[in-house]
This record gives sequence, structure tokens and C-alpha cells, in this order.
Amino acid sequence: MNVNSSKVWTYRFCYAHHRLIWTTWWLLLAAELAGYEALRRAREAASGAPWPSYLSYSSAALVGLLLVASGPLLVFSGLYGVRFRYVTLWTARAAGAIKRWLFTGWRSAFLLLARDSSVYQLCFGRHAQNQRRRNSDTAVQ
Repeated sequence: MNVNSSKVWTYRFCYAHHRLIWTTWWLLLAAELAGYEALRRAREAASGAPWPSYLSYSSAALVGLLLVASGPLLVFSGLYGVRFRYVTLWTARAAGAIKRWLFTGWRSAFLLLARDSSVYQLCFGRHAQNQRRRNSDTAVQ
């Protein structure tokens, strides 16, 4: 099965089952939110027991993985709706305009400078603060 035939098969499947796909996605999202709520309540109820957190973490991770994996089916089934097409069109245009605005002229150099200075501050700023704190602690003693 080549790429084009699999793409056509995916489009046909999504068109035939778009209600099932969207219903399943919303049910998975509800299960994910319920899992987080169960995790929060399990932590409050049994703070010393390790099994509720492991169980909730694994189920939340599994449901989250299923939500992410079902993303392409949502997109393909959503392309048949006119509203979704207009939203994707205008979102893509806005993203392109923002990208063009950010990376033309001096802005790209400014963004690179901001990135480098923040990385420098994260790496060496804390080291310098800790060194000054150590020096002040030794001077007091």
C-alpha cells in the first residue's frame, strides 16, 4: 500500500465515520479529565499509599497518548466541515503572517540575541548567585 492509496483510504474512513471519531475523542478527553480528578482525590485521600498515583499516572498517560494519536483522524474528518475549513485557512494565514513578521528584518537577530542572553542567564546567572552566597556565608562565619 503506497502513500497515496493510504491517504485516500484514511479520507474515506474519516468521512464515513466522522461522528464516531469525534464522539470517541470527546469521550477520551472526558476520561483524561476524570483521571486527573481521580489522581488529585487519591493524593488527598491516601497520601502514603503509592498505588493510586502509579495507577492514575499510567492511565492518564495512556489516555493522553490515545488523544494525541487520534489527532490526524480528527483533522481528516474535520476537513469535510465548511467551518473547520475556514478556521484552518485563516489560522494558517495568520501563522504565516506572524512568521513573516518575526523573521524578516532585524527581528530574527533580536530573537536570537534574546534567546542567547536568556540561556546565558540560566546557565551562569545562578552559578554567580550561588558563588556570592557561598562567599557571604564564609565571610559571616
